[in-house]
Amino acid sequence: MNSEIGQIAGLTQAIKVEESPLQKELNRTVIAISILAFGIGISFLFLGWFFAGLTFVQAFIFFIGIFVANVPEGLLPTVTLALAMGVSRMAKRNAIVKNLSSVETLGCTTVICSDKTGTLTQNLMMVTEVYADSLHIEVKGSGYDPVGELWQGDKKLSKDDIFRFTSLKELLTCAYNCNNARLETNGNDIKVIGDPTEGALLTLAKRAGLQGTAHRIFLNPFESVRIHS
Repeated sequence: MNSEIGQIAGLTQAIKVEESPLQKELNRTVIAISILAFGIGISFLFLGWFFAGLTFVQAFIFFIGIFVANVPEGLLPTVTLALAMGVSRMAKRNAIVKNLSSVETLGCTTVICSDKTGTLTQNLMMVTEVYADSLHIEVKGSGYDPVGELWQGDKKLSKDDIFRFTSLKELLTCAYNCNNARLETNGNDIKVIGDPTEGALLTLAKRAGLQGTAHRIFLNPFESVRIHS
């Protein structure tokens, strides 16, 4: 628990479960009904005891009857029926939830704050820079489109320029051949079938003008049984 992960686990365990807006509203309703019923019952208790000629026991029994009568017995089935109808309506709209209070809380939300991550932008993984043999290469292009350019400083590299750098050529060749992903074109949209990282490397190789000539003969899967001491 002294590690960073342990501290995070401790923080998550210390989070208190908050009541949903419906539960808070029901609590306020029950408290208001209880106070009202108790007030009316106490009033009739003293009226019956002091002015109607009842004994204290008779007036107290009358107080209990007034108190119970003012508490609506149909509150619980009414709330249950309303929740069941809400679940039924959501199910018809293909919204099936495990915890109804979370959806109810979301319905009362006015502001949603979220971090700006890749899934909120374009959900793309791209190679933008390459370092090989002390070379700093900038990669330009859009998404997984294989059409792009490689620049070294202010100079645009041609295919011949790229292949003159042995380390860069070997790196691109490895990225192209050691790859299980493929690019699929659907109209104007190009998407990766396979691992996004391998898709980004495949796009890099294609932008460099590399056309693979190697053919995979055999594949040794990466498994623990293949590791020898």
